[in-house]
Amino acid sequence: MRDIPVTETEPDHGISSLAMFLLIASPIFMASNMIVARFMAGEFPPFAMAFWRWAICFLIMLPFVGKYLWQHRAVIWAEKLQLAILGAMGMGVCGAFVYIGGQTTTATNIGLVYASSPLMIIAISAAFFDEKQRPIQIIGIILGAVGLVTIVAKGDINVLLNLNFTIGDLWILAASAGWAVYSLYLKFHPSKLATTPRLAAIILFGVMVLFPFTLWEGMTFATPEITQKNILAILFLALFPALAAYLAYSKLQTLVTASIAGLTLYLTPISNSIMAWIILDEGFQTFHWIGSVFILFGLWMTTMKKKKKQ
Repeated sequence: MRDIPVTETEPDHGISSLAMFLLIASPIFMASNMIVARFMAGEFPPFAMAFWRWAICFLIMLPFVGKYLWQHRAVIWAEKLQLAILGAMGMGVCGAFVYIGGQTTTATNIGLVYASSPLMIIAISAAFFDEKQRPIQIIGIILGAVGLVTIVAKGDINVLLNLNFTIGDLWILAASAGWAVYSLYLKFHPSKLATTPRLAAIILFGVMVLFPFTLWEGMTFATPEITQKNILAILFLALFPALAAYLAYSKLQTLVTASIAGLTLYLTPISNSIMAWIILDEGFQTFHWIGSVFILFGLWMTTMKKKKKQ
């Protein structure tokens, strides 16, 4: 795993091929978390799942970044508050809270509530970081939201009218806000650490934040059983929805605006539906195609190049 240098780009002139690839790859990796979560429902306590997912992810990265982290331990100590906030948001809130919410709410509600995260990113970045959006980008973001709602509502307006919100939805809303904070903090608080080691440091702090909650959960409720199925599931979570997804997203943050990077949440339902179709044999229906068209067209509008003045 080679170090990924941080570069600056001019977002108004469109995005690179690498950025477009990462914009597509990142939600695929993120969606795999949902597939495993369905497969492992009731088998793993939520804090334990988040803790072991990220602890193993850090151990996988350690041989590649350990020397760098030791050499830059003074920088890590100086940035400890930033790293702790990012770890608490990215690994704690965005990890365990989703698993907790999933115990008492539906997949439809999760998709709808989590759809608020890109809008939170846009609002916060515009209010506090002066990140302005062109009108065509705003239209594209709205189209993406329409497509997302179409998919999670299965093309039926009655699904939206008859939604029953539970305490689980509040956990998902908190996770959505956590992702917005993570995204913006990552984007607008530069680090002296390179991208990959910085992610490893964030994960380390996230694991430290999760540890006492995992310990409390095990003493109060339950501990996960050591089975082949559980081990394979955690290894998969550590490699793909954790390591691969966050590396892709961290790199994407250096190439485009926070608002465009936040559109990965719009592409995740498409990825999730396709993977569920292939892996879980769930049908890919008409509303999936309609929603996908809205999302992809909205994505094209938000990432298209700005015409240069003559």
